[in-house]
Parts: sequence; structure tokens; C-alpha cells
Amino acid sequence: MRVFVAIGLPTTIRADIAAALEPLRRSTSAVRWVQPESLHLTLQFLGYVDDGRMDELSAALGPAAARSAPFAMQLEGFGGFPQIRRAHVFWIGIQPSEALGTLQRSVQEALAERGFEPEARGFHPHVTVARAGRDAKRTDLSGLAHEAESFTYRAHVDVRSIELMRSDLRRSGAVYTAVHSFHLCGSVE
Repeated sequence: MRVFVAIGLPTTIRADIAAALEPLRRSTSAVRWVQPESLHLTLQFLGYVDDGRMDELSAALGPAAARSAPFAMQLEGFGGFPQIRRAHVFWIGIQPSEALGTLQRSVQEALAERGFEPEARGFHPHVTVARAGRDAKRTDLSGLAHEAESFTYRAHVDVRSIELMRSDLRRSGAVYTAVHSFHLCGSVE
């Protein structure tokens, strides 16, 4: 099973993001837009994991989540990896915060104790909203880059849980399903 750990977004925020992205959608056909129901913030991607290890993952993630208190997360901005004019992935940013960083490290450490290696690249909190097609050329993406210069989006999300997600790859794109949810219940000081 292909899995990752994520913070899900409320339905209203996902709908708001989809509506805000509409002008960008019209600017190019060279990208595949993520369906609103699939929008999330990945804390750690694990890749293919044997079904028999799912209980082990839950045993690690439950305490990691319980150590963190619920917190507010700010979505803001638009960008691309590696950069907007040559991007393969387009995203809405997440303002870094101590609470988010602590939660991500707690998840990473709990999983490392179970033999799951942290991702090699550093944690850059974001919500992936589109991916460029393999054959997309810079000229195909120029309209999107131009529209992105004036794009603004801000939203506030109350984070109260994390999810262990399954990713099923299909021709139409990945379909994500929550396998288990873990509540943040650490005390707020």
C-alpha cells in the first residue's frame, strides 16, 4: 500500500481553494490540477508499505499526535518547485510555525524509530494544487506564471488531527483515502 501522513483540509477550505484557483486554471492546459477532495499538507511520505505494518504505523502515529496540541495554520501565497517559471509542482504555501514544525518532527521521529527513513529533502509546508505535464514547456506555463504574480490566497485552518493516508494511483490521478485519524491532544501552555 502506498501511504503518507498528512494534515487534511476542511471541505470549506478545499472549495475556497478550488474557486480561488479558477483564473489560474484558465491560463494553461499544460498542468493537471489536483481535485479539491485531494488537497492536503503532507507531513511525511512513506511510499509503499506492507499491509502488515499498518498497525505498527498507527502505534507510532497515535502517540506522536497526542504529544501535540491543536493549533492554527495559515495558508498563504502561491509558488512552484523548483521555481514558478520552471515548476513541475505548483502549490499554495503554509506559513511555517513552531507548532507545525514540532508536529512534523514528532511524526518523523516516531516513524524513524520504526525504521521509516525521513525524506531527504527538508520540510517545506505546502498544499500541492497542480503538476506540470511531462511534456510541458516553459512557454506552455508562461500564462500560469503570469497569472500567479497577482494571485492571492489566505486562509486559516484549525489543525486538530493528522491522517494516515493511502494513495491509489490511477490514470486520472491519485486518489487519497484516510486509513486512520489521530487527534492532537497535547495541552496548550
